[in-house]
Amino acid sequence: MSEKHIGSYEKHVCESKGDHDKHICQLAQKVAFGEIKELVEHPNYICENCARVAKSASNLCKPKSLKDVPYHE
Repeated sequence: MSEKHIGSYEKHVCESKGDHDKHICQLAQKVAFGEIKELVEHPNYICENCARVAKSASNLCKPKSLKDVPYHE
């Protein structure tokens, strides 16, 4: 049984292309660690493209609420 894993770059989709430069995947390439730290503290969302987490959905290309992601030990 094949399971879809969050973090696959196979079909990278940005749902808000206008603000893509503010997404963590882009900020990480610019090494803006101070800005990134504020965005990832107390995360509520995970990106279905790269599996990065953020406090706000607006900082991810394809956000999914962490509440909707099952926890596996």
